[in-house]
Amino acid sequence: MVARRAVEVRRLRAIWACVALMCAWGGVAPGQAQAAQDRLYVAGGGEAWVSPEVGGHGFALVHYQRDAVVQQAQLNLFYNTDTLFTGLDGLRLGEHLRAGGFIKGQVGFGGLLTDYYQRGDFVEGRGFAASQAQAVAYLKVVDAPHFLDLAIGGRRWRFDRLGRTDSALVMPLDFWSVEPELRYTYWALKHDAAFSDPHRLSWRVEGLAFGVEVSTQIR
Repeated sequence: MVARRAVEVRRLRAIWACVALMCAWGGVAPGQAQAAQDRLYVAGGGEAWVSPEVGGHGFALVHYQRDAVVQQAQLNLFYNTDTLFTGLDGLRLGEHLRAGGFIKGQVGFGGLLTDYYQRGDFVEGRGFAASQAQAVAYLKVVDAPHFLDLAIGGRRWRFDRLGRTDSALVMPLDFWSVEPELRYTYWALKHDAAFSDPHRLSWRVEGLAFGVEVSTQIR
């Protein structure tokens, strides 16, 4: 057990020591400097380990935003490693009423179910692929610092075996679900660039915020 712990410690050190890439860029697209309506963000990162085996993970992010598409709404299009997303946020319906929605798809790595760990040890045969397609629409009452959201969404999950998945593993069933949500948020944080710039991957927060959410999943 001690030897195994030592291997895990060396592996963690190798992961952090071998961070291979972290790059980020954000700005206004050429020709749009006056209106500042279009923004494109790119970020990437990676990790690697070399002992006791060789392996690694990585991610890539490309995110496009356009302001004031219609009724002050913001358009978001992004790709993040295994995820495609398109959404319209903040459609103004009244002084305090907003609407929006999004469509999202995730292929293969949903929930990171491909990598299964038990008591810190990787169990290769228990991993499998998970994919989902999701659509959500919402209404929001905005009266800062108070926010009330009502959302209704639908989701389809699909699960597939990998080449290394144990043949004796009982796979979860594919399913459809309907997912209503009601959420109250109190948000009195000072704005940080990470809230609005997707390539900034960590928040530096100051203030107070909390929320309460009621949700369910109907299959």
